Amino acid sequence: RAWVVRPRNSAEPLPIVLHLHGGGYAVGAPYQDFALFDRYLQARPCIFVAPQYRRSFQAPYPAALNDANAALVWTKENSASLGGRSNQIFIMGESAGGGLTAALAMMARDRGHVNVAAQFPNYAMLDDRNTIHTALPRRTLTWSLTHNQLAWAQYLGPAIKDVPAYAAPARATDFSGLPPGFGFIGDNDLFLQENIDFFERLKAADVPVRFKVFEGAYHGTELFAPDSGPGRDIWQFAIENYAHAIDNCLAPQS
Repeated sequence: RAWVVRPRNSAEPLPIVLHLHGGGYAVGAPYQDFALFDRYLQARPCIFVAPQYRRSFQAPYPAALNDANAALVWTKENSASLGGRSNQIFIMGESAGGGLTAALAMMARDRGHVNVAAQFPNYAMLDDRNTIHTALPRRTLTWSLTHNQLAWAQYLGPAIKDVPAYAAPARATDFSGLPPGFGFIGDNDLFLQENIDFFERLKAADVPVRFKVFEGAYHGTELFAPDSGPGRDIWQFAIENYAHAIDNCLAPQS
């Protein structure tokens, strides 16, 4: 099942954003992000396609990624009937949805079946090894190390011995040829260092990047406290990234 959300009245064709919800790969649903869609739509019209991928309590990796990929292919194949632009298909997600965004961008590059115009992995859940190499920020608030360990164990399942980059994108070794990357994170987010590392590796591979760390922000600040100082700053930056991508990012026709 997937939701398609679009402006009531807008000239066609429109950019399309495939949006992947958060929830630690274990919980969540597309409708939790309808207020988020509204903020972006007020800035620039687009079409949001929001699939309900299988969560880890239903099926572990690669079920969620396979569902996201199926939604991406469906979006491309139906872009004209949706009133969208086939050369402006973006992928966006927060937290686990951000991890799926990064993984799906890699899969689309490797398979060559959809040319993605840009990716938005926002405060993305990228690395199952964070207990080893990530220094904990001062306060993590909404998403803790314990939550993260449980979520990764559930998502990966007992069968995976060598975790692939499609499961944990921080494990990727080849960042070349990926679509432009846009993202943000708070300095009190458990995923701080893995996101910094991810965007630095994109930049080192000559991928265009717009990324920022926000002081005083925790995991999901812009959703839980949108009217706070950090929440307002994040939303301004997020909308700027979104508008910049619409104005500047076109994928070659595939």
